[in-house]
This record gives sequence, C-alpha cells and structure tokens, in this order.
Amino acid sequence: MTSANGETLIGRAAFIDDDGSPHTPGWLASTIAHERNIHIGQLYAVNPVDSGNNWANKGGGYHVNEIQAYDFEIRNASRFGISETELQTVIGRRNAAYDLIAIYPFYTARISSTAGSTGNNYWILPGCRRDRGTCIRRYRHAC
Repeated sequence: MTSANGETLIGRAAFIDDDGSPHTPGWLASTIAHERNIHIGQLYAVNPVDSGNNWANKGGGYHVNEIQAYDFEIRNASRFGISETELQTVIGRRNAAYDLIAIYPFYTARISSTAGSTGNNYWILPGCRRDRGTCIRRYRHAC
C-alpha cells in the first residue's frame, strides 16, 4: 500500500496467499512494482487538468489507480515470474475494480474493460483525489 506521502508498506499478502500458502518470488516483485512503479508515479504525475497529481485513496479515482497498476502487473507477468494462478488473481482484482467504475462513462470511455490492455487514459478527475463530495457535485458521481 502506498500513502499520500509516498511511503510504501509491503505487508503479509505480498508473501503469503489468503489460504496460507507462500507466494512465488515473482509475486513479491510484482507487488513492489505495483506500488513503486505505478502508485508512486501517480503521486508525481502532473494532471493535465489542474497540475495536481493523479493519486486517489478512495472512490472512482482509487479504482482507476488500481486498474492502472493491475494492467501493468498483467502486462509484465512473465517478466516478474508470477504463476498462472497468481496472474488469474491479478486479472480478477483488475476486473473487480473495473466493475466498480463501469457506471462512470467518464472513465469507461477511456479505459478498456480488457485486463492488461494498453492505450488507456488513466487520468482521474481532480475532485476524485480526496474530496468525494466536490467530485460528485461537479462530475455527476464519477468518484
């Protein structure tokens, strides 16, 4: 997990599956890349709308951030060496996050429902960073 100040916490789930079995070393590598390459990048990205960052910790913006990170993991699965079971877990998480933004045309018009796809526009609405109320009033529930 990456916080708004850029601190990254790698917890138990990076090492141990929900059923108690150990993950592959590739899963750890993929988890670190998910947090450091994507979420840290979102913190330092410059949003073209208002020059703020592109990181959110809740709502639609958060789910878009996760979709971007999962797509990165899926596209790099062989590089990281995650197992087929682990890959299917990432795809499932990505699809679940997409289902949560599927009601927002602002996002679905720019992000494919296909896991691991390229060419997506992952910019979040500025109001979706933290102030969900403002975002809902301005963008009709996009957050």
